[in-house]
Amino acid sequence: MNRQPLKYFLSMIRKPTPEYSPLSNLRELLGIPEQYEILLALALGKPAETVVIEPMPPDGNINYRRDEQSVHHVPKRSLSEIILNLEKKT
Repeated sequence: MNRQPLKYFLSMIRKPTPEYSPLSNLRELLGIPEQYEILLALALGKPAETVVIEPMPPDGNINYRRDEQSVHHVPKRSLSEIILNLEKKT
């Protein structure tokens, strides 16, 4: 895989428009043939900032926030809120 400059990667994260799709850049970068459909792209890496995962507040506000020390606070729902228990009760 060719390594491209950072500006190329940053161009992949702009808002999609009819004439621009981030998936077309990903397809080109990774050499994925047109016959395959990209269903999901997962970005892995180390954050460049301090991020704290917090329980969802009682008011349900999902907005991220930064505190006075520039710590990034990210509210997340608990597993019990997002996983359905579909087992039949007998």
